[in-house]
Amino acid sequence: MKIQEELRCRICRRVFEDSGEYLREASGETVCRARRSCILGSGSKERLIHRKPHWLGSVNEFILPQLNDLKVDYVDRQTIQLIFGVSRSEAHRILRNLDTLELSGRLLVRKDTLIQWIHAFFQSDAAQCEIRRVERIDEMLKTIRRNAAGSRIRVPAAADVRSRLLRDLPGGIELHPGELRVSFFGAEDLAAKLFELSQAMANDWRNFEAAVEDKL
Repeated sequence: MKIQEELRCRICRRVFEDSGEYLREASGETVCRARRSCILGSGSKERLIHRKPHWLGSVNEFILPQLNDLKVDYVDRQTIQLIFGVSRSEAHRILRNLDTLELSGRLLVRKDTLIQWIHAFFQSDAAQCEIRRVERIDEMLKTIRRNAAGSRIRVPAAADVRSRLLRDLPGGIELHPGELRVSFFGAEDLAAKLFELSQAMANDWRNFEAAVEDKL
């Protein structure tokens, strides 16, 4: 539905053209619907994240340890870019969320302020939702890779392998009471011999049972 009056986002000052583009707060002010879940309150200053940051998965394992190891009180854009693994523009966006000071044309932020902001953002609902989403995708990709790897395996076997009997087993397979010995020269050879053994077991169970069980 088109808006008759001019409404702006109180954060970015964008003018809304449709009622589906904004949310109205309890105060009566409006904010962008797409950005509402990414606003983190911190005192009177709000932190706004425009994108779902890809660095969330590295916070505990890499980013925080690297920052804690720095022997400085302030960090600049280049340091953030390097540690977070982000572009120059994304590093600037991170700095704009923080209280900074300018020195010789460089924006600097206190290291402890940056660390506090990371902890606050990491614990936010938006960040946790994104982390869970990435974890689900990662698990799905692992499953796909495992299935794809398994589907590519082709076990070499003779045409009549499904009619194998115990006496037809190839050399390198030795059955003794309580013991199985298989000699092979690679993964495919081992897979082929075990497959032949499984077919012989299914087709010739009585002789297999006699070969591997102790005779009283």
